[in-house]
Amino acid sequence: MKQFAITSKNSSFRFPYAEEAFLKSIDLKVAPGECVLICGKSGSGKTTFSRLLNGISPNYIEGELSGHVETFGLVAGEASIEDYVPIVGSVFQNPKAQHFASSTTYELAFPLENVGTPTERITMRINEIAKEFHIESLLDRDIFKLSGGQKQQVAMAAASALRPKVLVLDEVTSNLDHNAIEQIKAMIKRKKEEGVTIILTEHRLAWTKGLVDRYVLFEEGKLVQEWKSAAFNQLTNDDLAQIGLRAMDLSKQRKILSEKEQTPKVTEGSYLLQTKNLTVGYEKNSPILSNMTIGMNQNKVIGFTGPNGVGKSTLAKTLTGLLKPLAGKILWQGQTISSKSLVKKAF
Repeated sequence: MKQFAITSKNSSFRFPYAEEAFLKSIDLKVAPGECVLICGKSGSGKTTFSRLLNGISPNYIEGELSGHVETFGLVAGEASIEDYVPIVGSVFQNPKAQHFASSTTYELAFPLENVGTPTERITMRINEIAKEFHIESLLDRDIFKLSGGQKQQVAMAAASALRPKVLVLDEVTSNLDHNAIEQIKAMIKRKKEEGVTIILTEHRLAWTKGLVDRYVLFEEGKLVQEWKSAAFNQLTNDDLAQIGLRAMDLSKQRKILSEKEQTPKVTEGSYLLQTKNLTVGYEKNSPILSNMTIGMNQNKVIGFTGPNGVGKSTLAKTLTGLLKPLAGKILWQGQTISSKSLVKKAF
């Protein structure tokens, strides 16, 4: 008899005080070492189902579970959340929701300490993880000063610290740049080769081509369709759009973006929002972006692009008043504006 890593039989889940079940009669079997991607529109039940696989529901996020959900012998609703810790590693959509420490190194140490790993072994394992995930430069850093993408990379590494049999990755690429996504993809491929079972919930599909074994579609809490990778890869962008999914072929979108890309130039004239020699960052001795002069007109959409950690989020926080500039000026309709006043304009 074939053994499965994950088995869901007629499983339904109803949140407290809800009249109807949110998940409805889910039947799914996942083989050991298989990589399955759960896709679907926002609110279709992808994340809710994934929480039944790692013990978060109904142990932590309460609700009424019927049917049977089992992950490597751990039955949802019966096994404690502690039982899942060495078996299932999880990464959530928002990495801020799962950090336990302020230091990146302590963050990687936390799961190891949690299961009583000897101190010398913890140090060795942290170095192994950092090398495996190419995040040596992120060790001994303040986690709150990392970019969103860098936080996600640390979360991914921490989830793998105990060498789990299953990785549940909830939109793990949501904050990552192209290079970081490629690193994550390489890591997932390596974990698959090691026999780790991978469950992805994703809206971004293009990067998963050649990695995922099976695609599963959720709609309104139901599993409505599934494809093996070869069949899914035959779907056109229009086919995917009709079922609410993003494109697999991004060549058209990349062409449009390249045509729009330009270096911002400030010319004489009035701007709604403008910077002059603006320097942003968290510490004066370590600015992230320096001497920026940018002009932004009303009714225009401007995108700031670049790799993780280059300063996009820090600039956005400064332009909305959440961070004070380290140097330079921010002007509103030609007049210098304080960070306090910017907050009122932005929110």
